[in-house]
Amino acid sequence: MEQKVIPFKDFITKKMQGYLIGIPLILALAISVATSIIIIVSFANSDKAFVESVAPHIATLLETQDRPEIQRFIRAISIKKGAEIEVIFNNEIIASSLSLERIGTEIENDIKSLPFLDLKSNAGKLMSFATAHRENTWGGDKALIGIYLNWMPVIYLALGISLIVFIFTFFVIKWPMSKIIRETQLSLKHLSLLEEGINKLQNKFEATEIPSFPISELESIRSAFMLSQSKLVETNEKLAKSKAREMASYAYKNLIHDLHVPVTALRNHLKIMGLERATQEDRENALKRIVDLAEQVLKQVKSARTHLGLEVSLKDEDIVESVRKATNNAQIASFDKPNIEINAVLPDEKLMTSHDSILLGRALSNLITNAIEAASKRVQVELSKTQNGVSIKVNDDGKGLGQEEVSLHLQGRGKSTKNERMGIGLASANHIIRSHGGKIIYQSSPLGGACFEVRLQGDSV
Repeated sequence: MEQKVIPFKDFITKKMQGYLIGIPLILALAISVATSIIIIVSFANSDKAFVESVAPHIATLLETQDRPEIQRFIRAISIKKGAEIEVIFNNEIIASSLSLERIGTEIENDIKSLPFLDLKSNAGKLMSFATAHRENTWGGDKALIGIYLNWMPVIYLALGISLIVFIFTFFVIKWPMSKIIRETQLSLKHLSLLEEGINKLQNKFEATEIPSFPISELESIRSAFMLSQSKLVETNEKLAKSKAREMASYAYKNLIHDLHVPVTALRNHLKIMGLERATQEDRENALKRIVDLAEQVLKQVKSARTHLGLEVSLKDEDIVESVRKATNNAQIASFDKPNIEINAVLPDEKLMTSHDSILLGRALSNLITNAIEAASKRVQVELSKTQNGVSIKVNDDGKGLGQEEVSLHLQGRGKSTKNERMGIGLASANHIIRSHGGKIIYQSSPLGGACFEVRLQGDSV
């Protein structure tokens, strides 16, 4: 079973919830029980203090052997106190306000001591005892005065006070516990800031400043992260430069390949100029063609030199955004074509691909602008992820081009559709795409015109 992942703040709250209730509950219960015991013991001590105050008088009556007077006195103070009292002499009850039938009975076997309390249990009732004696008198130490605790009112009083103490203590203890949990949750905002800073890194390895924290552990993590980030940025720049040099080398090789055809044609026309059997017309045509070829080669070399001389800065960036900007730029540049509908079919999520957003955007703008110029009503730009990289298709519903004508345009040797000058827009885009290690593929468009597909290789996420 997959474990549910929750924010650390919720995790702390969940773990502390038991303590938030449990600790105040246990402490409040313990304090209320202690309060009940204190109340009961206080009443017992009060009763004991009372009988101790009358003990000297009872001791005097014992000396005179006036048991009826002792019984009368016990009854009187029992009514005054509101509690039952008995006098025990040599384990025999000699006076009792509880029942006359108890007078003359033994009490020793009925009395039980209660643990941890200065109380006795007799016939299911609680008692406190005091010794009935006077100083320098005979046998007084053998007489005991017992007073029964009127425990039902005491219990009710103890329960009432304990309940009030319980509720009060529970909320008094719960308040600081709640405050501790709130402060703990607030302290987690530093962790959230650290998480936010790390998430901003994503795959760009761009410098992201994270503010310092007052917590040493988080500050250590932040410092380690910032150091790692700096190293990653440095490494990424080195990789980008290395890859750019590799792509530039590849582009030079492609340039040599593209120049092979015009240079070969130039050499053949030069041979015609040197042939003895060549007619004057052949020489004139060859000379004219040599001039055209030389101009084409020169422009092609200048175009390649311009773009290959630029330092290509390859970074992992969102190519969806690059295509969107290029489409908007081309649409703005072709404001005089308001009747052309331009649709961009782009993924909803980011597509991180290694490229130079400025140069690639320039190349795509050239392709889209050419499509707008050639279109009758509609141009569609489509970006999709492939197994080895990404594909960018620029479709139009124009007349289209022949495959040989496209090859000439890619090499910078095609004629512009606007005038008689050489068209180098497609060649410029071709050089930029090749500097990225990609290529441009021409095919028929499903819209009926031309489709120029840009394929870029490399991992994309």
